[in-house]
Amino acid sequence: MRGITPIDPTEPKKYAAAVSKLASLAVTDSAGGVAAAEVLLSLRNGYAWPASLTSLRSLDHHNLDAAVKAIRYSAQNNTDPRTVIENGDDIFDRIALTHPTLYRPLRAQDDFLNGAGQVELWVCPHCHRQRQRLQYPDWLKPAATAPWCEKYYDDDRHPEVDESDMVLTDVYTLVIERR
Repeated sequence: MRGITPIDPTEPKKYAAAVSKLASLAVTDSAGGVAAAEVLLSLRNGYAWPASLTSLRSLDHHNLDAAVKAIRYSAQNNTDPRTVIENGDDIFDRIALTHPTLYRPLRAQDDFLNGAGQVELWVCPHCHRQRQRLQYPDWLKPAATAPWCEKYYDDDRHPEVDESDMVLTDVYTLVIERR
């Protein structure tokens, strides 16, 4: 067949090695860990876990090679990275819990919202500015996802606000119209 490159028989092993290398990095709290997590979670479900190409800049050349191999093989063979490493489901759950803010629920509305979801209304106790955010699934609710007061960054007179200072005042339903 013209235009089709035969698959190297070692490619599946190289893919598994690349996924394993990235998974080891992805469970760390570092810039490289975030980049590795973005690649792996995006290969699993790119709609819910989008990857930023600029984050690849934080990888050293060995991990960047692993990321490129994983992306290339997954794209050419449509292979879920969880299936090529031992305990893949558990490892990917750990990666997702290590980096919960990479999850984008609005993009994943089919999986997360099913057309309607809960929105939280938060209020800053200092300036009473309101902030909304989607309510994350229970498995993805670390304290780090609580919103900050945006006015703190705009106004030098605003006292420093920790995310634990924000007050949850209401939860309401958001309905997303499908077209």
